[in-house]
Amino acid sequence: MKPVKFKSGVSPLIYLMLIIYHISIVVLFFLPIFLYADVTTRLGVILLVINVLYLYPLIFNTYYTLEEDYLFIYQWPLIRKKIKYANIFEITDTLPEGIKKVKRVAFSTPKFFIGYYSYEFDKDTKKEVKTKNYIEISPKDVDLFMIKMGGKFKMARDLAAKLEEEHNLKNAEHLRKKSIADKARKEKEEQNKPVDVVVSPVKKNKAKVKVEETEE
Repeated sequence: MKPVKFKSGVSPLIYLMLIIYHISIVVLFFLPIFLYADVTTRLGVILLVINVLYLYPLIFNTYYTLEEDYLFIYQWPLIRKKIKYANIFEITDTLPEGIKKVKRVAFSTPKFFIGYYSYEFDKDTKKEVKTKNYIEISPKDVDLFMIKMGGKFKMARDLAAKLEEEHNLKNAEHLRKKSIADKARKEKEEQNKPVDVVVSPVKKNKAKVKVEETEE
């Protein structure tokens, strides 16, 4: 199945800022006609290059793709992130209190926050550490995005339940085989166990033997 791709929405305020930005570039290119200055032209060229290579792709080429197993978030040149559906624990339109570090990949409203777990290896403890993270996104078609996302969550839950069931079955089978092996080992130990022989002491004079002398 082909992944579903959603463009990020762009707010009217950002459109207004871009219009002002482009007007500034045009003004800088026309200023040398009146001021006989070459600096403004150079500045205009710099701003134009920034617009083409950075601002335009950043704003209009930010998107979110619902892959088979994960949500892919792309924002050139800053973010290329994959979040597994199984690691997502919350989707909310309000950032929870106490959360300060948030990745912003949203240019419009409505926008919402996705809470997800990430796993990193701690060199000191030699263990995998689970941390909570939040990322802010703003897909253009929010309703369709949430519908498709809900379907992915169902698939993720079904997959997680299936994997858990398989794990439980494997664990039960392992315990069953271990129980059979333990029982067989105990039976073998019982069979090979030396038999204790009880020896009762023989009392003296309990048995008398009569010996007759014969004459020669």
